[in-house]
Amino acid sequence: HLNNKSKIIIIEENTKIGGLGSVIKDFLIENNYNNIVKHICLEDTVHDKIGSQKYLRDINNLSVNKIDKIIKKFLN
Repeated sequence: HLNNKSKIIIIEENTKIGGLGSVIKDFLIENNYNNIVKHICLEDTVHDKIGSQKYLRDINNLSVNKIDKIIKKFLN
């Protein structure tokens, strides 16, 4: 059972639209739980940078350190 104290964090290497996170967020919003979910994913923009997976995760806020900061901020 979800309540307003529940927190759901979705992390995926996919864009906001079309991924599992968007399906979950749509469900939660339809059921008035939009304030309990945080979706960490790629922005819906053209990704024209080239580099290692570590580099790409870092510039897209998907590195371990950046995810850690986002989660801490969301939970506080």
